[in-house]
Amino acid sequence: MSAREILLLATRSTLVTGMLAAAAADLRWRIVPDTAVLAVAFGGGLARLLSGGAMAAGLGLAAALALFLLLSALWRFGVLGGGDVKLIAAAALGEPLARLFALLTSIALAGGVLAGLLLLGRWFFGRRLFGRRLFGRRLFGRLGEVSSDRNGAPSRLRRLIGKEGMRGCAGTPIPYAPAVLIGWAWTGIRCGIR
Repeated sequence: MSAREILLLATRSTLVTGMLAAAAADLRWRIVPDTAVLAVAFGGGLARLLSGGAMAAGLGLAAALALFLLLSALWRFGVLGGGDVKLIAAAALGEPLARLFALLTSIALAGGVLAGLLLLGRWFFGRRLFGRRLFGRRLFGRLGEVSSDRNGAPSRLRRLIGKEGMRGCAGTPIPYAPAVLIGWAWTGIRCGIR
């Protein structure tokens, strides 16, 4: 491997690490850290510079800036969070212009699926809160009761679902960084890494 290939691999690793950190933080705290966005922007911009040259990096920067300004209007109206806007623009920085529409479409589709699942979970958990019955049976049991695995300890998945359900019933916003990660990864898998 040449030094350029090693540097390209390191920048792509920085990009992936930043995306994973942003998605994890958004799921846990509903905040996309600026350090994760900077890692994605740095990794994507440097990868674009190394793989496509200065002209490709400049065009990518202009497209990411235009996308940031466009998505900022959505942030202004409360449709997207500020961290999500920055993360989408940073992800676009590393993509060729020909794949920008595919990236945005994949992110939007992943976001729709994620939002649908979370809204379905909120509805399902809301039924638990109010003790409604489905097909003549209680859905979960009494409020606060958490079912457990074989050893008697609550399973992590059930705790996560319960926590997300409580957040949803409290009106907490939907995390969008995981959708950005899934859409970005899907675009990379479908179109190939460049």
